[in-house]
Amino acid sequence: MDELKKRVLREVLPLVSEPAQYIGGELNAVEKDHAGRLRFALAFPDSYTVGMSHLGVRILYDVLNRRDDVVCERVFCPAPDMESRLAELGLPLYTLESFTPLSDFDVVGFSLQYELCYTNVLTMLKLGGIPLLSRERGGDDPLVVAGGPCCGNPEPVADFFDAFQLGDGEETVLMIADLWRRYRLEEGLPREECLLRMAREIPGFYVPRFYEAEWNPDGTLRSVRPRADVPFPVRSALVMDLENAPFPERPIVPVLPVVHERITVEIMRGCLNGCRFCQAGMITRPQRYRSPDRIVEIARRNYEATGYDTISLLSLSTADYPGVVELIERLAAEFSALNVGISMPSLRIGRAMFELTERVGKVRKSGLTFAPETASDRMKGVINKMISEDDLIEGAAEAFRRGWRLVKLYFMIGLPGETADDRRALVRLSNRIALLKKEVGAGGPANVNVTVSTFVPKPHTPFQWARQMTLEEDLAARRELRKEGPLRSVKLKFEHAFFSQLEGLLARGDRKLCRTVLRAWELGARFDAWNERLDEDAWLKAMDEIGVSFDFYCARERPEDELLPWSHLSYGLSERFLLDEKRRAERGEPTPSCAEGPCRACLVDIACPNRRA
Repeated sequence: MDELKKRVLREVLPLVSEPAQYIGGELNAVEKDHAGRLRFALAFPDSYTVGMSHLGVRILYDVLNRRDDVVCERVFCPAPDMESRLAELGLPLYTLESFTPLSDFDVVGFSLQYELCYTNVLTMLKLGGIPLLSRERGGDDPLVVAGGPCCGNPEPVADFFDAFQLGDGEETVLMIADLWRRYRLEEGLPREECLLRMAREIPGFYVPRFYEAEWNPDGTLRSVRPRADVPFPVRSALVMDLENAPFPERPIVPVLPVVHERITVEIMRGCLNGCRFCQAGMITRPQRYRSPDRIVEIARRNYEATGYDTISLLSLSTADYPGVVELIERLAAEFSALNVGISMPSLRIGRAMFELTERVGKVRKSGLTFAPETASDRMKGVINKMISEDDLIEGAAEAFRRGWRLVKLYFMIGLPGETADDRRALVRLSNRIALLKKEVGAGGPANVNVTVSTFVPKPHTPFQWARQMTLEEDLAARRELRKEGPLRSVKLKFEHAFFSQLEGLLARGDRKLCRTVLRAWELGARFDAWNERLDEDAWLKAMDEIGVSFDFYCARERPEDELLPWSHLSYGLSERFLLDEKRRAERGEPTPSCAEGPCRACLVDIACPNRRA
């Protein structure tokens, strides 16, 4: 592909912004001869700066390239100026390692981390020379598959993918590579037969064309009918042994600044706490751990390969890692002499948190982050996130005594059962925290940055049936909060209101939305998760043309007996458990974490290591 590379370097990159993101050549990137190897492109439908910070992509890149018979390369969504220039010159989207066009790969695997990246998928397929619709692919077209949390309900983009891989990918990504090579490349079986065999043999391998959806006259889903010879429901893949699961030891060092420039070590997967709004905490059950020895080993090897000066411990709830204090102290002892800091996890609020930060050192005291989600005691029971106001106040006061200057708070509005008074409580709490700094003798009122997001119900959670507040209700609630009287030192920041509506539409939509996604993309929708690039008009026009409304998909409470678009996809969660948690939320009853209370039997046919009597 030397000629393509020459043209890109000569005719494209001098005319686009941040050209370094399109040239590859990074430290620790893997380059292999393609001859005789299965070619697998890992596609991240967002910018290089975002995608290169994502641990899942690093893991799969490492897993695939450990195999001598596989070559894995990366591709990211080009910015609009790069897209336009490639299209103008008739040049294809290519991978960074070898400048190979996307259409020349055997498998193209997308990572779907959030719904607002869907139009970028279409950009990448189009520029890559791959038919947008699965049913139009044939011959030598690549297998187009996706993984990631959005596979919990991939129906709004089902027409664009040949298959979706539900659950953990460390083991199944190799099965996908091996079976596609065997059935398609070696045995030459028809594309549909290859997909059928893979659906039978790979856990969590969902092929939408084998599941026919039918609708009622009112637009709700009537049925999902599978072929007789495919799994039903499709059960997600699960890696139970996290200790021995592969983890990259020589991650790529980007050539330009990215979102997270640090050593990232996943210390555990899953969560014990059961926050009812949290999809990640539900679909990654049960909780699994890496040992301190393995964590330190990974951190050491990553440091040797990258030279990064910060170690970040990744999990949904690092405070629940057994012996987290001892782990951090051990890492600090290992790396402090190397001038490597530990990025403090979200520990439980209290004096112990601050004593720990003092011991590990290298903690910048510019800002401390708390995510109570709600300031209403009643709503804490509804969402099952029981951070008491007293603990929060005590934690903030201790922070100010120890020299912290700024507190960051994260809240949600629009939660099920929420009232205006529940929302106003977040301003009152923020003001109270701001005044604490003066009360403890640490100077004047503290700066408190408050980020307010709008609740979006997600599949496979107890709130999957809930209504989402409308755009008008959302905007009215924001005006109300601004009028509530935040202190001058309290800064309220709201996420873009239209983001939440669009996310809600795509999160719980059905297969009929594929036409809307395609039309919005045709009208110019790109990078919908970016404030400066979101094109509301493109989406609203597409919805109007096709007859799609936020009211139907977002704003209505769904009956418990309604067939949901993702009902044929399972992460092992018991529907009885989800319904029980929904009803407990309606009563405002919290559920103890798996570490504290009796087992709630949330999982079906999975041997949970955290099960208690």
